[in-house]
Amino acid sequence: MTKLITDGFPKGDEILLDEISATYMQDNDCAESSDDPQTLTLKTADGGGGKFFVLSTNRWAFSNVDELFTVINDFINRIK
Repeated sequence: MTKLITDGFPKGDEILLDEISATYMQDNDCAESSDDPQTLTLKTADGGGGKFFVLSTNRWAFSNVDELFTVINDFINRIK
């Protein structure tokens, strides 16, 4: 999500914030044999046609879809 940052910059010297990324971690689930934590990376991107969200993970298990919504809503609140 490209965002013009103007606070603290003289007009004409503003900077662009092009990408925001956050990585969430949780313990592995009982169906996974690895001891490594599970990670889910959420980021914003803009290929010129408008902003969109990208999710990346090898495995992110949840037993209730509301758990996933909580993570996504947390990310959205952080990028506002």
